[in-house]
Amino acid sequence: MPLDSADWQTRCKTMSAKIAGDFKKAGIPVRNLSTEEQIKRNQGEQVVPPNGP
Repeated sequence: MPLDSADWQTRCKTMSAKIAGDFKKAGIPVRNLSTEEQIKRNQGEQVVPPNGP
């Protein structure tokens, strides 16, 4: 990670938005995980969408 983490985070968010947009164009729904869901996923837990699997 570069020393300028703000620039790095901005580039990551831009690329994430592009990837999500590409999925949406292909008809594949995506959503951002909540902070709690991100923590669970990072701890190896399964994250289940609010509407079920």
